[in-house]
Amino acid sequence: TPPENVDAYQTIPVFDVSTMPVFKTRVTPDYPEALMDGEIEGQVTLSVLIDPKGHVKKITVVRADHELFARSAVNAMQKSRFKPATRNGEPVQTILEDVIYTFVLDD
Repeated sequence: TPPENVDAYQTIPVFDVSTMPVFKTRVTPDYPEALMDGEIEGQVTLSVLIDPKGHVKKITVVRADHELFARSAVNAMQKSRFKPATRNGEPVQTILEDVIYTFVLDD
């Protein structure tokens, strides 16, 4: 990896932080029109790396019931912002595992 691409932050495991990251801006994913028309519901689970400034740095799709749900969830997460995790009062980079988006049609 080129040095300019290396993240300067150490990632702290969630079990070692004082406070967890909290959404400041949580963007709701759009329901994919093709899946809405087909009356398909589903869920997406993401793993999200959040830096000490509360920015989303990396998103991994852990599980998705449909690729279109995954795309929508990732797009929404990219636009979301967090109050970062802290350790001893200082903001730190950490990974949130199991961030779940559920796509359910209204009755």
